[in-house]
Amino acid sequence: MALYQDPNLVTGVNISAAGNSPTWKISGLVYLPHSSVTLSGAVNKSSNGKSCFVMVMDDITINGTGDILEHGGCAAAGLNMPTASVPSGGKLVN
Repeated sequence: MALYQDPNLVTGVNISAAGNSPTWKISGLVYLPHSSVTLSGAVNKSSNGKSCFVMVMDDITINGTGDILEHGGCAAAGLNMPTASVPSGGKLVN
């Protein structure tokens, strides 16, 4: 677990990252169960260990040059990726 947000927190938990500020140099699972996350920069680096980035959040918006790690090494890092079914499926919105 790289970052863990207490599931009892439901307000003031949204995250917005623009450019590479902050630069997310982490490996592992980011658990933000009630956060709306907006990424407008890169999440594609790790400081130590294998390149693995998994995020659990309420909803996500990726803008402009937002980029998430293309090829992950989560299995090598020992992280089993969570799975879920989305009732209506995902869709891209401009």
